[in-house]
Amino acid sequence: LRMAFQKASGLAPVIKFFRSPLALNDLFIDRRILTQLNLKPVKSIAFTFNPFFSRTFSIRNLCSLLNSPRWRSSNENCLIKVNVRSDMTEPQIQVHFSKFFANSLTRIAAGDILVIKTENLSDREALEIIITQCQERLLT
Repeated sequence: LRMAFQKASGLAPVIKFFRSPLALNDLFIDRRILTQLNLKPVKSIAFTFNPFFSRTFSIRNLCSLLNSPRWRSSNENCLIKVNVRSDMTEPQIQVHFSKFFANSLTRIAAGDILVIKTENLSDREALEIIITQCQERLLT
């Protein structure tokens, strides 16, 4: 028993987590993040997912969050479309930006489309992508 302990003590320690337990929880969307949400440059948002696919939790939560009237009030002309499919398509969000918010400084084209594949993303990460892209287009 003592010899086994001496052999094990010379090995490298096992890394259980890559992040500290005190890091932010990715499953929790804080109110500070949601206050940054401004959908003015967005023309429409299309959610496409298969409900029988195993990793649709994040896109379903984000769809219900963005459909609430509190967050849609930043742009009431924004169309939100939900495509529920039974084929094995991976979950994705397509954000169509309007032509009026083109930014010449960052070379963002007018009327472009942002496609977010949410299979391996949490709902917080997908929301942060949408927020940063909207903020870049508002900096004109």
